[in-house]
Amino acid sequence: MKLESLEPRLALAVMPGLSDTIAPVVRPAADTSGADVSPPVQVGHFTSQADTLSGNFTRSSSAIPAQRRVRNGEIYAAVSEAGSFQIWAVTADGKNRRQVTSKERDGLDRASHPSVSPDGLLVAFSGFTGDRADIYVINTDGTNLRKLTSSNANEYQMIPGFSPDGRLIAYCSSRGEPSRETAHLRILAVDGSDDRRLTPITDGSYEDTGPKFSPDGTMIVFGSDKGNTREHNDIYTINIDGTNLRRLTYGANNSYSRSWSPNGRRIVFNSQVRLDGADPGYGELRIINANGRHERKLTSFRRNLRFDPVEPDPGKPNTPTLRGDITPAWSPNGKSVVFCGQSKRTGQYELFTINLATRKRTQLTHSAAGTNHISAAWSVLPRVGPSPD
Repeated sequence: MKLESLEPRLALAVMPGLSDTIAPVVRPAADTSGADVSPPVQVGHFTSQADTLSGNFTRSSSAIPAQRRVRNGEIYAAVSEAGSFQIWAVTADGKNRRQVTSKERDGLDRASHPSVSPDGLLVAFSGFTGDRADIYVINTDGTNLRKLTSSNANEYQMIPGFSPDGRLIAYCSSRGEPSRETAHLRILAVDGSDDRRLTPITDGSYEDTGPKFSPDGTMIVFGSDKGNTREHNDIYTINIDGTNLRRLTYGANNSYSRSWSPNGRRIVFNSQVRLDGADPGYGELRIINANGRHERKLTSFRRNLRFDPVEPDPGKPNTPTLRGDITPAWSPNGKSVVFCGQSKRTGQYELFTINLATRKRTQLTHSAAGTNHISAAWSVLPRVGPSPD
């Protein structure tokens, strides 16, 4: 199983006696292809526990540090520090760094692949214990950890993605498959109930992975190596009811991540150039229209070919070596993309942004030796507390 990204209603902030109403997802600006005017869509309605939550995830404005109430929200990443990958967050300028998950407090060997709820109050992620991986959610201040799935030995449930109304989470799973190298997509309610399969259990040895809901909630984009060499993924979309499977790319080598533009017109993804067996090739970011047309390059990694591939988590099994630009996530205002790339100075993985209008690349983090960032998600401004304006 290869490393994935990652991969961004009042998310479970339901108080007894109050109606369970979905707050609209407000996108403040357009991406570079036009105005983002897509209305929020309530994706599915789960009638069990999802509508009668106890409020254990309730957050007040006082629970959110003042430093977090910033216009551009926060960027989340899995960071290898102190011998374990855990989820950290920084503000959009790379400052105000803080830890969200903790190995000592939460009991997880590793935490990765963050996805932030549309209101900015919850983080869903892959949590690893021994040879198992499951989907967890936690408040963005690091409180109220919840485990949503239960894997058997050598199974994984991982790489979550929130629906635009915050009620559902899509993820990939090896549950019921002949091996953990074969996976399908599933969807469950944000409280862990109503878990259902999206793509069928397969009779072939291929992997569907890394699902992300479209901004209007009607489709999911994902990677699959069906019909390809193992781990050479192409980009597909599928309706949330499992119909209308569509292949968008041929030979994309999309090894790590994909992300929708806020208006749903385009998809940014990582393409591994010269991917060949154990050789990771060189990661470049590309953009394609949501209909599969007009694929174009966003970044080129030729200038850093002097760097050897990075092993971000030494000693861990099934951890790939990395090289190049990986795991992109579109900004909430559509004007830029955050991704993980190799520092020109050290070669280790840091957070970068690229402005889509100017193509200016900015390094956000400058970490201590041996620290790597391997997956990224960009959140909106949390919808509680006083306005930052």
